[in-house]
Amino acid sequence: MLLLVAVEFYSTLVHPLPEGFGNTQEEMCQHVENYPGWVLATVVPLWGLIAYACTWTARRLGNRISALITGNLFLLAIAANLAMLPYPTWFRIAMLVMAPLAVVMAGKLIVPKPGPTISAGQSPKR
Repeated sequence: MLLLVAVEFYSTLVHPLPEGFGNTQEEMCQHVENYPGWVLATVVPLWGLIAYACTWTARRLGNRISALITGNLFLLAIAANLAMLPYPTWFRIAMLVMAPLAVVMAGKLIVPKPGPTISAGQSPKR
């Protein structure tokens, strides 16, 4: 969550909302249409980092199911954002490639440590 807030804060610093912004859908769409390309280009890897970090954390603290749920929720949030706002096509493609890739990489990088093996005739130690 902290990374998400940090990226949104960065976005606000480099492309602030105009004075008198009424927070309507139309104004937000106009604001997004006016994003400089370089701002969007810097946001792609930052959102990839967030996708990776949230999935990796869920996998580390939980299990593969936790990572799968967390990663998919994040991907759904990105898809909703891309569907609601008029981002350029290149940005949509970059996000739809990068975010799933980051989620898959994070989910696979942590492999559980194998537990102790038990030979036939031995009982597990407690």
